[in-house]
Amino acid sequence: LNDAFELANFNLLNYSSAFEITKYMKHREHNYIPWNALFNSLKQLNYIIRTTQYRGIFENYIINLITPTYIRLGNVAKVNESLSDKLLRTFILSKLCTCNYEPCLEWSRMKYKEWMDSKNPDVNIPIAYDFRKIASCTAIKMGGRKEWFFLWRRTLYPSRSTANLKIFYSSLGCTREPWLINNYLENAINGTIPLQYSIDVWKSLTNNPVALNFGFAFLRSNWERINKNYQHIFINLNIIFEEFLSKLSTNIDLEDLTNFYKDNEK
Repeated sequence: LNDAFELANFNLLNYSSAFEITKYMKHREHNYIPWNALFNSLKQLNYIIRTTQYRGIFENYIINLITPTYIRLGNVAKVNESLSDKLLRTFILSKLCTCNYEPCLEWSRMKYKEWMDSKNPDVNIPIAYDFRKIASCTAIKMGGRKEWFFLWRRTLYPSRSTANLKIFYSSLGCTREPWLINNYLENAINGTIPLQYSIDVWKSLTNNPVALNFGFAFLRSNWERINKNYQHIFINLNIIFEEFLSKLSTNIDLEDLTNFYKDNEK
């Protein structure tokens, strides 16, 4: 699989031939590692087509390919199940929600609402840890300010664990609301969000085409502040350039990125 999509990425093989190889996985592959390998191979293609007219076709193909595995595993952990099944369930749920598979979207909204309606949401999180990022990201993607600010308030809880904070910051970047994206990035550079979590903020935008575009606009407008804040923290600047800007994929993006580089070249 890796070789087939690598060849397709370099125009040495038709993508249709590469996708043909994946069909055996639909009913015959039950292990996590091959599925993970497949989606790693699809990353570059996904970044290229996610804002094009081909995105819907791609999503439908993925949904059709992995739904049998979702039906087999369900969305509830089983007693004494293998580590492979445990990892694969979380993985498949994540991909289905990313592809806007309605049962997954509904499940995420239901789990997130259950959390929002709980009496003490800072202490009681009724979403299994393995599914927390999936449900939170999806609910915020499909929701609005209420869902976003609910999770934002959870980041302010003083006894919150580092693991949960990373999940929450990663999920807040799933919003499609431009003003929330700008608000989030402003909080990342003005000190509201602790510096050690600013990496999670920028990375959270990379799988969200709306956030990626508005994030780049924010970066251009606030580069002096960002550079000043992060200039002594190489890893933060490295994340911005390798994890964030590398996901820009259109010719217009390339032109804007080239101009940005020329304007700030020293």
